Amino acid sequence: MSVPQEKQMIRLIDEIRALLPDLLLTLGAIERLNPPSDLLARIEGHRTKLKAICDKARQLEEATDCMPAAEKGRQQRA
Repeated sequence: MSVPQEKQMIRLIDEIRALLPDLLLTLGAIERLNPPSDLLARIEGHRTKLKAICDKARQLEEATDCMPAAEKGRQQRA
């Protein structure tokens, strides 16, 4: 994968990650409207998945934050 494509993917993940807290809040607001139990079950499933995605996106972001420093360290050792 080319570097520009990697940067685009990282930006996309960052944009999606920025939406996740609002999506979780929206799911909570829907729950407070007392929807049918089948919808509540779907919301709970989506909430679990969104939280996992948020954690993975955060981990990826933290890893990419370290990448420039790691690359600079490799260049200095060479």
